[in-house]
Amino acid sequence: MNIYEALDTIGAAEIENAAPGAFKIIEARLHHGPGKEYPIGALIKEIKIFEDIERIGITGTVDLHDNINLFQGGPMIGHELLYLRAETGGASEAGIPEFGLDFTTHPLFVYKVENMTAGDSGGGPNAWLDYRLHFCSTEMLKNNRVRVSKAYQGTLDAIVEKVLKEELKTIKPIIKKETLDVYHEISPNIRPFDFIRNLLPKAQKIPDANFSARGKKTTSGIFKGRVSDFLFYETSTRMDGTGGFNFLPSQDNADFPNLTFTLTNSKNTGGVTGATDTKGGYAISMLTSDSYSYKFLGDKYNTISSGLWAAKHIRHNAYKKSFSIYKSDYYKQLKHPRFSLVSETLDYQDTKMITEYPDAKIHLSSTQSSRENSNINTQTRRVDYPWTSSASPGDSLLRTMQLGHLLGSHRLEFTIPGCSRLSVGQMAFADLPEIGYAGGQKGLEGSSQVWENRLENTWVVTKVAHRFMVQGSAAGYSTKVEIANTMSATAKVLPNYGELGSGYGVG
Repeated sequence: MNIYEALDTIGAAEIENAAPGAFKIIEARLHHGPGKEYPIGALIKEIKIFEDIERIGITGTVDLHDNINLFQGGPMIGHELLYLRAETGGASEAGIPEFGLDFTTHPLFVYKVENMTAGDSGGGPNAWLDYRLHFCSTEMLKNNRVRVSKAYQGTLDAIVEKVLKEELKTIKPIIKKETLDVYHEISPNIRPFDFIRNLLPKAQKIPDANFSARGKKTTSGIFKGRVSDFLFYETSTRMDGTGGFNFLPSQDNADFPNLTFTLTNSKNTGGVTGATDTKGGYAISMLTSDSYSYKFLGDKYNTISSGLWAAKHIRHNAYKKSFSIYKSDYYKQLKHPRFSLVSETLDYQDTKMITEYPDAKIHLSSTQSSRENSNINTQTRRVDYPWTSSASPGDSLLRTMQLGHLLGSHRLEFTIPGCSRLSVGQMAFADLPEIGYAGGQKGLEGSSQVWENRLENTWVVTKVAHRFMVQGSAAGYSTKVEIANTMSATAKVLPNYGELGSGYGVG
């Protein structure tokens, strides 16, 4: 059973909460301390849960309409634990494994209370209080109160896992890709997350097999040589039902299913002339947005000064009384995708391309080592002293280009019915109607197709915001999604099993 068949099975069950956007709060309670735990499900007005591929940790808010005086039992001081579980889509009643959001095994930490207002509604003075609770992952709290002064040796993925388990005491899953090379790293009395961030520019892997858009195999790819775009972030859940900390390249999709978002200007997909709904009614509803916006379309002026297109790194060696110069060139160092972010044509009234100006961004660094590139003996795999960083300045320049390729390209924002298994890092496709086609017009080059092929490349989910409206006429569950285009026609293969819940069959 593939993703669309599974979703349509839910829809065919004809149960109360099977409609897209339906949900049920199964558990919601605040823990104040020993013997002080209070159910708050009946008090909740709205819940928001945020994920961001560029930030570490789950964050969110809960808006409460408190008419039972939780402060009497609390007090509410912003030091509580929130246990929360929501079921979505009526999966259990349809005989399909449940999916939803579950923060009962790993509760969230309430760190702030704000926006408190009082009212009576005719029931007397202070008959109720409205206020907002801000929460985050417990590891974010732990990170703010500990520092690490320790030496580590090994691959960077192994070091990250060790820091998470030993310093932050996390018991959450750690999803990671094995990195190249052995490093000797020292944490100079800084917070664990800061130390992990410092490792990201050095983390590299060999590119996986590359595939073109829609899964057609090719011998070319976006990146050649090494992949240097590792990110560190947390997800509340994933398509396979797991959540936790992720130490992965930005475009690593090996463990994710193939989803296709359909973005239209109409709730009726059939309103797009020529479009055929082959995925089923419920499925297409779950993954369709009736409006979308381009949040970002690139910024050549600022990306020039950031070093995305070309940059220079000058390293002075005090030991050798010499210096080395490293240069980057986006066009030469990245395999040129079909729709590149930079043109091969010369700049206006110029004899060079935009990628031929490394002085646009200059980095300076210094070393006192007799060894320029590494302190690891490749034969014995032991550390040689004096110590210096194993990563070369060229690696950081490569990272700037590879991350900028994704995060500095096209970004789309849209809202779909609540999808609890959607997480940041997810790879997907996006179907956008070709401009003018529905009106019977043909494009600039006479195209008569339904979907924009210029944007048929794989996309990466960069932000997810789950919103549960519990009270009022607008009650329902929605997910706001931001995706970034990889701008490549040579994306890696996407598996076709595509389940939205653990236990779905392979399609």
